[in-house]
Amino acid sequence: MRNNALIWLYRGFGLALLCCANVPIAAAADLDFSKSEISAGWFSGAAVTLHLDQAVPFSIWLQDNPMELYVQMQGTGYGTSSIEALRVSGHVLSAPRFDVMGDGAGIFMAKLDRPMVPDNVEINQIAPNGGYELKISLSPAQADEFAKWVPAPRTQPAAPAKTGFTVVLDPGHGGSDPGAEHGALVEKDLMLGFAQRLRAVLLQAGVGDVVLTRGDDRFVSLTERLGTASASGADLFLSLHADATPDGAASGATVYVFAPVASDTQTAALAARLSLKAGGPDDLSRVLDDFARSATLPLARDLAQNLVQDMGRADVPLNPAPLREADFMVLRAGHIPSVLLELGFINSQKDLKNIQDEAWQDKMAGAIAQAILRWQADHHLPDIARR
Repeated sequence: MRNNALIWLYRGFGLALLCCANVPIAAAADLDFSKSEISAGWFSGAAVTLHLDQAVPFSIWLQDNPMELYVQMQGTGYGTSSIEALRVSGHVLSAPRFDVMGDGAGIFMAKLDRPMVPDNVEINQIAPNGGYELKISLSPAQADEFAKWVPAPRTQPAAPAKTGFTVVLDPGHGGSDPGAEHGALVEKDLMLGFAQRLRAVLLQAGVGDVVLTRGDDRFVSLTERLGTASASGADLFLSLHADATPDGAASGATVYVFAPVASDTQTAALAARLSLKAGGPDDLSRVLDDFARSATLPLARDLAQNLVQDMGRADVPLNPAPLREADFMVLRAGHIPSVLLELGFINSQKDLKNIQDEAWQDKMAGAIAQAILRWQADHHLPDIARR
């Protein structure tokens, strides 16, 4: 017997993600290759079945030259069995390999002997207490369909020569992705309006140049958002959101910095929901730059602490746990200090009233500007800007 309830699939976009809202978050999942297999399917198809002791967030993409399948699983170590224990039948998929990245994510790889794409992805709980099976079925594909699953090259655009300090503000969501909704109000509109107000306050405070990832109501993929930050030579990337929780119990501003494992289950569920809306096959294929992050993550944490302190001094309502960590995709630009700020939760009546109030917006924008100015001075930015 299997439970198929825990499945999310975006066909055709090179993206498959498991949402873990109701799954305990453990330190590491065990990938058991002795219970896993690669099998030949009907009409030259194939399937990969990976056995895990717990459900984990995962992503899938393909590579060309040579053609390969990649499966990335968050928090998956080497486990108790080696890749040599994997059962392989047929020749469609061959030369399986497994590696663990610096952030603790495991990556399974196998060569393809012809263009193929995933046509079904599911993760099934095996009863009773038998763990989980992540099964990826593949079928032959034309070159253009295969190309949709191949990410863009993982190179960062060269930052332009600059002498000033640059902040990139990222109003969450946009266009076909409304974000959180409460009645006629939607997160994408509220965040665009606040970002424009914050930009004006930052410029008036003399912070430096301020760039928006979107200036109108349009969908912007993660690739475009991070591309704007890189092309602008950003010294800081600040993503703005106002989410909603299923139970409506959360309230107050919350600041997030990157971590491969979420600091709590609520944050893990929020990161999973936002990841499903990122858009585009190359969004999930960016391998973390651990060397760059070792320099920028401490900066991001310092800014996050400044934000919490200055919002508190400005009497801005804070969440009871205002400083958190998670693997938000929008925070994965390892070469730029990046912070995600939830202004509040729009299904909290108090937060929603604040977010719509111009006096509150000015108070919040002023607190953010003060936090950035202190951070800029403390670290002598932009002297240490990435090159």
